[in-house]
Amino acid sequence: AVSGTGAITATGAADGDGAGLLATLTKAGATYAGVSGRLPVMVAAPRRVQYLTYQLGAAGLAPSLGPAQPGDPAGTVLRLGAVPIISSGAMPTNLGAGSNEDRVILLAEQDAALYLSEPEVTVSAPSVSTVTLQATQYAALPVLRPGSVHIVSGTALARVL
Repeated sequence: AVSGTGAITATGAADGDGAGLLATLTKAGATYAGVSGRLPVMVAAPRRVQYLTYQLGAAGLAPSLGPAQPGDPAGTVLRLGAVPIISSGAMPTNLGAGSNEDRVILLAEQDAALYLSEPEVTVSAPSVSTVTLQATQYAALPVLRPGSVHIVSGTALARVL
């Protein structure tokens, strides 16, 4: 973690079910908005987004979710109220004491500029019957204000479908 980032802990079974997870993430969003003065963008592992969608549906809270809107950041898959949720396969899912916990990151889109290099493709033919293609692209996310990043962690984020 970067020095200065905020930490929000979600523990216990009540924080991991549909209503509890919604309350935890809503509280995290409100805490974030109170500190930064902005609504966050939420970044989560695909399994957390899937779990959130399933749990909110099972708890009858699916209206809390909505489709991505024009103007949302790239990668937005749905919204939790007014907060865009980005699903990222780069989020770790092997953290915590049981090595099965993931993280949810809340950040201000305006405070984090994503840099992507142009993709480069390398072709090599080590033998007549083999051709190897390798695509490379570099990405960096420099955070301008570490205080505008909050990380939600805890045992409630170990629950999956």
